[in-house]
Amino acid sequence: MSEEEERNLSQWDTVVLDHCEPGVLEAVGDDSVPLGPHIIARVDFLQVLNFQAMDNEVDMLRAVYHVSKVIQTTLRKPDQRRYFTGVLLAGWRERLSTPVLEGLAKLFTAHGLDIFLEIGPPNFLDGLKNFSLKQFAGVVVRNGTILENGERRDFFDMDKMKGTTKAFVSESCMRPFTVMMWDTVDNGVDLSHAVARRAHMWCSYHGALFFSARQAALTDMSLVEPCEEPLAAFQWLKSRKVMAIHEKFRSTRIVSLPISILPNRSPNAHLLAIA
Repeated sequence: MSEEEERNLSQWDTVVLDHCEPGVLEAVGDDSVPLGPHIIARVDFLQVLNFQAMDNEVDMLRAVYHVSKVIQTTLRKPDQRRYFTGVLLAGWRERLSTPVLEGLAKLFTAHGLDIFLEIGPPNFLDGLKNFSLKQFAGVVVRNGTILENGERRDFFDMDKMKGTTKAFVSESCMRPFTVMMWDTVDNGVDLSHAVARRAHMWCSYHGALFFSARQAALTDMSLVEPCEEPLAAFQWLKSRKVMAIHEKFRSTRIVSLPISILPNRSPNAHLLAIA
């Protein structure tokens, strides 16, 4: 691992890693690698399962078998010095029915893993019957505030996103529940200041953690950038240093020293200072 990779990994409290990528399992098992307190493995059912486990009981049992094998061979390998602390379940709408998803969530929980559900457009949680987030420790919403083309998502024209927001806000009010917003933007588009600031404000209002990255940054760690909230216009005037200068100027009674003529200058050139 390079020094730049160690620096990037050490600055995050939570990292989401693809457990299928080369070197990931070795890095997680090596406790000398700085990975923070929360290490989440992204389990994509589109990769784990090549069939649908919706209605057929045989397919449901096959899905449980494949997932159990993934847990034993990758996430909970014996004799490791450090393990994944949680899993992020992705690609579940295309592969699993709601009862199977909830059953697999219990299976992951039995192995001591925190379960997070990845929710993405265009449907988000819309159309799911008798579905509950009680089995999950949190959710990760993909492109919930910013579209891939860099434009803002119009929440007033997005009923499906409204239902998702209501679901995770309800869980957050009743128990500790982590909401993470993961907005991936295409490499060549410009992300405006207004769109980024609006996303931060929306996440702050709903108690969600915000993360935004270019598409290329998902596989190239050197392209990952901090996700700090951009400053609003004239917000720099509210900084502590600038406010101290304002207070000094406000409390000053003498605003100029006796006028003196500068040497080698025009007689009209004066030096003024704040006492």
